[in-house]
Amino acid sequence: KGEDWLAFIFLIERFTGEVAAASNEGPLQWVPIAKLAELPMWEGDRYFLPLLFDDDPRCFHGYLPYENNRPLSWSYVRY
Repeated sequence: KGEDWLAFIFLIERFTGEVAAASNEGPLQWVPIAKLAELPMWEGDRYFLPLLFDDDPRCFHGYLPYENNRPLSWSYVRY
C-alpha cells in the first residue's frame, strides 16, 4: 500500500528579493502560466492547476488518490 500525502499549494502574485537557485526538488525558475503545461509534472497536477488560475478566488480542498503512480480519481470542494 502506498503513502498518503498532504500538500499545500500557495499562489503568490508578487515577490521581492532573490529567488533561490535550487531546492531539494531541483532548480527553481519563474515560468509563464501559459508554459506550465509544457513542464514535466505528476499526471495529477494537471487536475488541480487550472483551479489555481481560474477566476474563483476561493480556496479548494482536493482528493487525488493514486495507484501505481497514476491518478484513480479527482474530486474537490471550494470554500
